[in-house]
This record gives sequence, structure tokens and C-alpha cells, in this order.
Amino acid sequence: MNDTIITIDAFANGEYKNSMLRDCIKQFKKFNLPVFLISNSGVDSETQELLDYYFFDKNDLKYTTDVPHQEIFWWTENNDFMFEKKERFTQPHGLSVLKNLNTTVSFVKKLGFKNFIHFEWDFFPSDEMIEILKSKVESTISSNKKAFFYKSEEYRDGTPDDLMFHFWFSEIDFWEKHFVNVESEEKLLHWLKKEHDIPNATQAEKVLYFSFKNVLDECKITQVKEFHENAIDTFSRCNIIQNDLNFATLSKEGGVACVVPILKNDKLNENQISVYSWNRGFQTINNIKYKIKYKDKEIKINHSDMPINSYKYEIIDFTENDFPIQVEIDDIFKFSYEKYSDFDGSLLFKDGTKNYHIN
Repeated sequence: MNDTIITIDAFANGEYKNSMLRDCIKQFKKFNLPVFLISNSGVDSETQELLDYYFFDKNDLKYTTDVPHQEIFWWTENNDFMFEKKERFTQPHGLSVLKNLNTTVSFVKKLGFKNFIHFEWDFFPSDEMIEILKSKVESTISSNKKAFFYKSEEYRDGTPDDLMFHFWFSEIDFWEKHFVNVESEEKLLHWLKKEHDIPNATQAEKVLYFSFKNVLDECKITQVKEFHENAIDTFSRCNIIQNDLNFATLSKEGGVACVVPILKNDKLNENQISVYSWNRGFQTINNIKYKIKYKDKEIKINHSDMPINSYKYEIIDFTENDFPIQVEIDDIFKFSYEKYSDFDGSLLFKDGTKNYHIN
């Protein structure tokens, strides 16, 4: 793979995000390939030292039209329970992401590279996951395929498939032949409408799919379910830094923090809810503060000293008659729930689990 380069697009504004980015780059470099990074925010000098090529473009494009909401899932599982949380988020920055791909591929081609491996900048693959991804690239090349993608199944709401952004591999000439040239928002929207009957802006993952959907037989494709299973099994972490516009489940220090209903044997426990914290980051979380109000009660909970990949939860007595409930996290994020379905998540306990209970 001497003619292959790793590419990254990062919006790392601030010390914390630069620190996370550096940890990810160090893992990407275990491919033993040169690394190119493009950024609309700029990255600090310590981060630049890890790179072979760095491109700063201060023109951070945003869609001026509405982008439909997209759903993502946070989840973790052990022998006692399974946690999942659904989030809806928008992607106004997707226009810059797509434009930066055009810039990136054009630049690295001029450098003489024939192929590129693209990593999402806040994806941290463990050493074991790196080996899995290496094997995907090697099998793509050995089978004479032009590219490798992880592909989602059709969404439950009937919206089109997409190609995952965390990782892919492609021959540069093949990419340039098929990926849409994002010269402007107007031209991209025209292409979506004319070629794919999409009436408005859409997520970058779907634009990637629309670009290659007619030539997927020339690509090696693996279902995204396998990626997530591998990521869990190898203790890899995805979406470590969410878009600043979407803090629905994140705490101030970067952990997942939320209040969710409880399920037992797939049935709703109508007498309790759970306060759940999960450290998905790269450093110990000092404290996540919860303030929960309903009826005449106010409950304060602190989840402190949480090592990487650890979790904490408490169980609170709560019935349907106690709605509405207000939740405040870290004195910043505030939510109100009127009914169980508003939570969009759950903590599913398996048989024999003992719950830590708060009255």
C-alpha cells in the first residue's frame, strides 16, 4: 500500500477536541501510512506535528436550507443489562464535509497517491480493530475491487440506505469518477433533485451512497452491523465528539448522560426510571451532575470519578402519574418529558440483576 494515504477531516476547535483528535491520529498511524488532514477550524501545533500533510480552509460552509433530522443510537451491553439511547440530530456542516472531500482527494492525487483510506476524526479504533480494518483493505485490493464501504440497511422509516463515514477505502481515480463535485450548495441540491429525486439537502452519508449506488458491484461491501459488532468486541469508540449543535445526551466532559425508562424482559417497568452515565471518552470523567424535578420532589445525583468506558446508574421510583419530569445535566443541558415515549431510550435489565435504588 505504498501509494495509499490516510485522510481525515476534523473540526477540532479547542484544547479538548485537539487532545481527542491526537489520540485518534496515533491509532490511524498504526497503518504505517502517511496522514493528510483538512480542517475548517484549524488544529494546534501539537496536532500538526503528527501529520504528514495539513490543509486549512477557513471557508466553513453550512447549508442555508433545512437538513432533515437523522437518528443515531448510543448503546452498550454487559451480562446484566443493555443500554440504548436514540438521538435526533441535524447536519448543517455536511456541506463542508462534502466539499472538503473534493479538496482532499484532488490534493492527495497531486501528491502522487493512487488510493486513500478515510477515517472519521472522532473514531478511535483499538489495535485489534486496526487489524480488522487492514484486512478489509487488503481483501479489497486482492479481489480487484475499486473501493471498500460499510453500508447500512434501509432505515426503519423507509429512507434510503447510506454508506458509513467512520472508515472507507477507495482508488482515487474511481472516487473522482463517481463522487459528486460539490462546487456549491445550489449545484449539490440540483444534483440531488435531478439525479436522485431528493427535494432538499440530506446527510453526507446519503450523498456518499447516492454517488456510488450504481457502481457498488465494483466495490467490496460489508454491512455496518458487522462494523458495530467489531467495534464493541474490540473496545473501539465511535462519535467521541458530537457536533456542537447536538448535545442531547452528552455531558460537559463528553460522557453519555441521560434519564431513561427501565425494561425487564422487554416489558416497561412502570414504577421506576434510571439515571445513566457512560464514559465514552479518553480520560476519567470527574463529575456528571443531575438535577431531576417532578411533582414536589427534587433529586440531585452526582456520578463522579468515572474511568474510561465505565458506567454508573441509579434507579428512581417513578410512575406515569409523576409526569411531567424536568432533567438538568451539568447545569447546562435541560430537558422536559411529558410521557414515557419522549425518552427515546431504555435500560434493559436481564434476569437476576440487582438494581441500585433511590427512593
